[in-house]
Amino acid sequence: MEERVKNLGVEIFQFAQNGNYNASLPQDLVFIGNNTFWNILEITEPVDSIEFTVHDAKGIDDKADYLLDIGSYIGLRIKYDKEIDKFHIIGYHGTQTKVESSRQNQIFELDQDLYKVGNIRPGIGLDGFEINESTEKEIFKKYDEQMFNRLGIWFEFQNDTLKSLYISKYQLKTENEIRPETSSKSEILTKYGTPHKTRSSFTFLNKDIKNIDVLEYEGIEFVILKDELMVIKVK
Repeated sequence: MEERVKNLGVEIFQFAQNGNYNASLPQDLVFIGNNTFWNILEITEPVDSIEFTVHDAKGIDDKADYLLDIGSYIGLRIKYDKEIDKFHIIGYHGTQTKVESSRQNQIFELDQDLYKVGNIRPGIGLDGFEINESTEKEIFKKYDEQMFNRLGIWFEFQNDTLKSLYISKYQLKTENEIRPETSSKSEILTKYGTPHKTRSSFTFLNKDIKNIDVLEYEGIEFVILKDELMVIKVK
């Protein structure tokens, strides 16, 4: 059974990386939430270099049957449903695959630093991460790019200068209190009004994501999946 859960992990990863939440689910999976889908979609490491590990949850988790790790990126609590012979994702757990302690400490420091950064501003970005002004060297002076990615921040550069900024974690918010992972489409429309343009696809991390809502405003875009804000793009 553990090998079956491991294979399911690979299929879940590939499903999310495909970028289409409305596509057919892996045969062994009952449902995947939009946040879980997006968190896995954000992983940039190729499937062949990720270690998928399964642990028996007995004595660790009284509701899950298995703990499934997708590398050190995300841990899923898995419940087997014998009546339908499929699996449920019932939540997250801390992965058993450990990140090097010194690096983990740096990621924690960056996480704390992000709470001190000012609000997301359309067409501008964030304090220290300013569109058309901040350079790659300045941004990665203390923390490397992978650390920012771990905490839901991606940078797009043009000639070493920041061109656009992608934010997918709740630590950061706009001046109108809009946050990824928590704000809804209706909240955005209420606070920002009618968008200049809408579309149903979005390119993110070199992946073409389909069947989503993108609301475009001057200098900022909101990417929404199932009524929940997933990513803010500042440009």
